Amino acid sequence: MIVALQQRHRLETLWLVAVIVFPLHLYWFYGILTQQLNRYSIHWSSLYKPNPPMALLSKRRKPKHSFLDKIYTI
Repeated sequence: MIVALQQRHRLETLWLVAVIVFPLHLYWFYGILTQQLNRYSIHWSSLYKPNPPMALLSKRRKPKHSFLDKIYTI
């Protein structure tokens, strides 16, 4: 896409912006993949074992309460 942008776009330096921003997009994509793998790792393990041990169930994170939930519980 960057080569096509360099050859065909009317702004001659726009492809430099695409080259500079490309590593940031790779970093975001890596972060999304690692987040999804961490989030669903318990689910994959439960597919192979009929009853997951209690240790796996205790590793699940409790949902964080929002700021408004903390205010209303006072």
